[in-house]
Amino acid sequence: MFFTFSKLFWFFAAPSQLLVMLTMLTLALLCRKKTSARIRKCAHGMGIALIIAYAMLFTLPVGDWAIFPLEAKAPPAMKIPARIDGIVILGAALDENITEYHGVVAINGQAERLIFAVPLIKHYPQAKIVYAGGSPQGNLQREADLAKIVFQMWGINTSKFVFERDSRNTYENIVNVKKAVKPNGDQNWLLMTSAAHMPRAMAIAQHLNWEMIPYPVDYQSGGWIGLSGGNIRYNLDRLDRAVQEYIGMIAYKLTDKA
Repeated sequence: MFFTFSKLFWFFAAPSQLLVMLTMLTLALLCRKKTSARIRKCAHGMGIALIIAYAMLFTLPVGDWAIFPLEAKAPPAMKIPARIDGIVILGAALDENITEYHGVVAINGQAERLIFAVPLIKHYPQAKIVYAGGSPQGNLQREADLAKIVFQMWGINTSKFVFERDSRNTYENIVNVKKAVKPNGDQNWLLMTSAAHMPRAMAIAQHLNWEMIPYPVDYQSGGWIGLSGGNIRYNLDRLDRAVQEYIGMIAYKLTDKA
């Protein structure tokens, strides 16, 4: 129920989606001939607010401002213990739908979760490697299965890897992985995910009494100054990702998952 509700809620709550829906509603109200004066006045006000919103997205680094505080909580991993017992890579770097349609594995914009795992895997050959990523959609290949294909394409022996393929969100990722590997307090486990996603992932791990070492990748923001002026698509992409993390952290806190 939580998973279904979260997906449905995000469909309407995503800033990019919300902006499009409000724009369409405003245009519909303004174009409707029989709209009352009161509703037309509200539509005009909404139209002005939308123009301001679009202007801000075009001229200001709103996306960077939203995502930077999350990434600031996940600085790059500069010092890693000499002994690493395991590495957990959280999925989201592969696109099951595009893979299914074209018949070739499709890696998306969060590819660093895969790419930066490779040198770690080679540097810590004794570490247990876990890739966590399932898919809730019909008969599509699970993301963990696609990750296995990618690692093998890159010449990595995956015979001792653990591919957790049943989880549908971050909470299930970490719960299922912990059940599978049964870590103990003396072990050093790295957690690899996007920097903006790391605060939520670490909060879940700590809630589950699993002390992990964060290894953030896939930084997106240019800091407070930002780089996104004049690029609405860039802004909305980062704004969506940031808002999703903030909502996720609140939801997980309220449901005792983090």
